Amino acid sequence: MSDLFAICEDPLPELAAQINAAHVECEHALKAGLARALKVGQLLVAAKQRVGHGQWLPWLKTNVHFSERSAQDYMRVARRWSELEAIPQGVADLPFHAAVTLLTAPAAEKPATGTVPLPLAHYRDAGLSSGTWQTTMAPM
Repeated sequence: MSDLFAICEDPLPELAAQINAAHVECEHALKAGLARALKVGQLLVAAKQRVGHGQWLPWLKTNVHFSERSAQDYMRVARRWSELEAIPQGVADLPFHAAVTLLTAPAAEKPATGTVPLPLAHYRDAGLSSGTWQTTMAPM
């Protein structure tokens, strides 16, 4: 606990600079997350194509260190990447979990043109999105 407060002994202008730098690092990490999720999904799709019929779940449980549900989410992002790219704002500001939420929302809950999808509104409101949201999702 004392280590946490040790960094707070810096002069306020320096502390503000550190806060802003850490915020930028956080933004970059969030933005990079979806690209990494796409890669994981592509690799999972390739593995599933190679595994024999009925062997996917046993192979998955033996060979990966995360849940079947996470694997499904990764593959969903990979398979439906074009829908995410169709968002006028693009995927640059879209974190992985927001992308999964958009792709799994029932058609009745899809955002109307010109509105901010609810899962993305959180990121916009938290200052983690840099653009103006004007979203149109492709029909599912």
